[in-house]
Amino acid sequence: MSFAAQRKGLDYQSSIQDEVGADLRVMGDPGRLRQILTNVLTNSIKFTSVGTVRLAVSISQETKDMVTVNFNVEDTGIGIEEEVRKRLFQPFSQADSSTARRFGGTGLGLTISKNLVELMKGQIWLDSKLGQGTTATFWIPFTRAPSQDGESPLVHLESIPDRLQSDMSVSCGSSEGHTPPLTPQLPNGNSSYPLLKSAIPDHLMSLPDNERQEIHVLVVEDK
Repeated sequence: MSFAAQRKGLDYQSSIQDEVGADLRVMGDPGRLRQILTNVLTNSIKFTSVGTVRLAVSISQETKDMVTVNFNVEDTGIGIEEEVRKRLFQPFSQADSSTARRFGGTGLGLTISKNLVELMKGQIWLDSKLGQGTTATFWIPFTRAPSQDGESPLVHLESIPDRLQSDMSVSCGSSEGHTPPLTPQLPNGNSSYPLLKSAIPDHLMSLPDNERQEIHVLVVEDK
C-alpha cells in the first residue's frame, strides 16, 4: 500500500514488531487478513490528503497455545464525526454524499472487515476526531502452529470457521506461503512427479485420505 500513499504525497510508515516477523508461526487465513488490512489502509490513504499513514503490528498477548496480534492504522486525514463513526460498521451505512463525491468512497469496506475480524474471534474499532485524523485498531487471536519434528506445521482446518475454510491456504516451509499439491497427478492419472514430490514434506505425503479430502489445493501451471 506504500505506493498508493506515496502517489498522493503522503508519508507511509510501517512498524512491525520483531517478534511478529521472526519465528512466530500461527494458524490462520492470510488471504482474509490481507483483505482486512487492505480495506483499512485504503480508507486511511483515501481520506488523507496531507500528512502520514502509519501501520503498526505487535503482539498484545500470548500464552503457550495462543498469540493475539494487534494491528493499528493511524492517519492524519479528515477524521470522522462521532455520529458518523458510530454508523460506519453497520451494514449499508456510509458517510454523507459530499464526502463520497470528494474522496470517491465512503468506507463501506469497514463492514466487511468487521465481519471477517469477528469470524476470526477478534475485535475492530475506530477512534477519530473531525479534522484530526483517524486510528483504526483491530486484534486477532491466532492459535500457535504445532511443529512436527522441525518440519512445517500441520494445519487443522477444523479450527477455522466454516465460512472461511473454502479459501484456506496451507503454508509449508516458506515465509511467502504456498500450497503444494498433496498428490501430484498427470492428466492420465500418473502420479510420477519426482521433482514435485521431493519438495513436499513427508508428513503431508502421508496424510490419510480423510484428511486429504478436507484440504483445498490451488495449482498454477506455467508453460
